[in-house]
Amino acid sequence: MNTLGKQSKTDVWNGNMALWWSVVVMFLLKMSAGQQVDHVLRQSTTCQKDIPSGDFGFYFDGDEMFYVDLDSKEVVYKLPEFEKVFSFEAQYGLQELAVCFFNLDIYIKRSRGISGPKVPPEVKIYPSRPVEVGKPSTLICHAGGFFPTVLNVSWSKNGSPLEEGITTTDFYPEKIFAFQRFSYLNFIPDEGDIYSCTVEHPALDRPTTVFWQAEKPLLHENRTVSLSIHRKLKGIYLYQTIVDCLYMNDGEIVLLIQTIIYNKERQLFFDSRVGKFIGITENGKIDAEYFNNNTEYLDNLKAAVTTFCRYNYNLMKDVIVDRKGDSKGSFTVDIDMIDIRETSESGYDGQQSIEQSSGDHILRQSTTCQKDIPSGDFGFYLDDDELFYVDLDTKEVVYRLPEIESVFSFEAQGGLQNLAVCRHNLDIYIKRTNSTSGPIVPPVVKVYPMQHVKPGKPNTLICATEDFFPCVLNISWSKNGIPVKEGITVTDFYPGKEFTFKRFAYLTFIPVQGDIYSCNVEHPGLDRPTTVFWQPDNPSGNENKTVSFSNYYKSSGTY
Repeated sequence: MNTLGKQSKTDVWNGNMALWWSVVVMFLLKMSAGQQVDHVLRQSTTCQKDIPSGDFGFYFDGDEMFYVDLDSKEVVYKLPEFEKVFSFEAQYGLQELAVCFFNLDIYIKRSRGISGPKVPPEVKIYPSRPVEVGKPSTLICHAGGFFPTVLNVSWSKNGSPLEEGITTTDFYPEKIFAFQRFSYLNFIPDEGDIYSCTVEHPALDRPTTVFWQAEKPLLHENRTVSLSIHRKLKGIYLYQTIVDCLYMNDGEIVLLIQTIIYNKERQLFFDSRVGKFIGITENGKIDAEYFNNNTEYLDNLKAAVTTFCRYNYNLMKDVIVDRKGDSKGSFTVDIDMIDIRETSESGYDGQQSIEQSSGDHILRQSTTCQKDIPSGDFGFYLDDDELFYVDLDTKEVVYRLPEIESVFSFEAQGGLQNLAVCRHNLDIYIKRTNSTSGPIVPPVVKVYPMQHVKPGKPNTLICATEDFFPCVLNISWSKNGIPVKEGITVTDFYPGKEFTFKRFAYLTFIPVQGDIYSCNVEHPGLDRPTTVFWQPDNPSGNENKTVSFSNYYKSSGTY
């Protein structure tokens, strides 16, 4: 085992082996019975056919102790006390790198110049300690899990590039032989200020930017409801009925599938290929038997393939379906693989799945009710786009587009009746399950423009919240840290994949360079509101210990 003091030429070679061996020893100890590694000392030597050309450093439990600066050819200690403890000559790090470059050339020849992979970084931004307005603090931008070691980091404040108070580390080794890099920004927090960290890497199509802003209370704007109501509830109880019409071969083949869901779990479904209900859960099997014994109800569902599905397709075809022709063949219904072990005259053997139940277009009627606010939703959707819904406050039908109203003639009372049945069934399921609460799934939030952004030309920002449960979610907008109240439209709750929900918020705006917009989302599945920022693309400066990508793009590969 080598020390960190002066070394002989033999020791330099053994040091290279020690790095590899230290990783192996750590792995073996973890695999042995009940043993854990207390600490890991790592010597890392990295070299590549790019800029920066290499790194040599020592790390203790993942934290850098010191490294060799290849420009000054000096040892740089992370903390002053490290220099008092260790006596390391930079020359030996340079010798390690020389051996590394020698071996690199050999491996390039052996592999016939095959280029290595490119793995993009995951970027996070966070303060080093709890932030107080007016008190000096430090923001940390962490880029991790990337390959190779070519990565630039730059900072901005309210859209303006920063050059002072920045310290960026060299490249640290990370798990699975990837790398990480940290950038630190000293700052004084002030209410409303928005900071951003921009990262460039060869695996990214364009620079990625992560924003940070001091937390403050969020406003509830436009069709939102305080989550305090939800937090007072003892549980989550939600019942859904979804009727899907699947159209294939330009409407020549039509299927109808009705699915009943309770607390995000499919209970039973009707498939027109079988001609009856199939129960999945114990409660679902009880209901399936009940419905299957109701001959009149089954006959109406079978006939609905024509009276409901085909009828509406003929109404929609000229005005809506033909306009959506580019999206043909990309829609499926959410039915998992279920081994029913039954057959019917139609030849359905229970082995068909949702992926097989795909169509050129899907018309969906969705009814949702829950013991929360909003209490329910009723709407029609074509290929995931909303056609119309029933407003429970005004008890009127709200059409998404004018041409949809010209096609359909739907009475709001029909939707209200469906919701009444939904609430009746919800109470039954709550009693059957002894008031067992349903799951909570947090949303995935994205912000993007509706059209290509040009400065000064009106546009619309979309905040998409998806894959959450239950349907209790607030959305609000801010511009440069100031809440926005005008130009906002928030949809009702749309059915999503795997019986989750999605909701969209639209903000009309005029792009101006430097403006930063944020979408703020609250949901019971989030410990605290989540905020996603967006600003028009700007060229990123190469600040502080960064290197231009021009050298990388001219290279013939990753080695």
